[in-house]
Amino acid sequence: MSLTFLLRFVTLATLLKNDIILVEPSLSPTSDPPFVLSPAVTTFLSAGCSISPAEVNDAWSLLKDVIWSGGITVDVGRLWETHGTQRGVAEYLLYPPSHSCLHPNCQRRTKGMTLKKAAQTYVVLFTLTKGLCIVKSVHLYCQNSVQAADHVFIEKSVIELFRTAMDFSWTSATVYVTKGQQLSPGRNFNPYVLRLKF
Repeated sequence: MSLTFLLRFVTLATLLKNDIILVEPSLSPTSDPPFVLSPAVTTFLSAGCSISPAEVNDAWSLLKDVIWSGGITVDVGRLWETHGTQRGVAEYLLYPPSHSCLHPNCQRRTKGMTLKKAAQTYVVLFTLTKGLCIVKSVHLYCQNSVQAADHVFIEKSVIELFRTAMDFSWTSATVYVTKGQQLSPGRNFNPYVLRLKF
């Protein structure tokens, strides 16, 4: 195994930590890495690192503690679009800040169980550095309550840019959505379908 492979594997697996936690049993501690990966994550890492699923399992056994502690970061760029979307993973994952129910009287919370029911959808993220990106938004929920909606997410720095431009130059947000498209070649978004309000 080369150093490049190891860095790529650690980077991809580290970014998938929340997805890995999601499919573990609810009583599994989130502070410890699982012994094995789910088939979807194994398949993605196999394709993204150009190795066999058995080699993914071997690499995970060796590197899981490094990965779980935060790993190392390397630019893996287009691998997410090439191999991730079709396998249900994305470079940008929008998870809630907690994997536990926040309701104080929840039985699962008092037992220390994590949330395992998830509604996932691909959404649009506006960024300054990469323009418009397709990302996965994950809503974790407890028992039978589900909240699902279509969302558009915008980095705080982009919102500040929009507001400043609208306040001082009388520029519409639609102009910036169009500009975002120009920064994102190959990604086509209709600004009128997004129905943004500021």
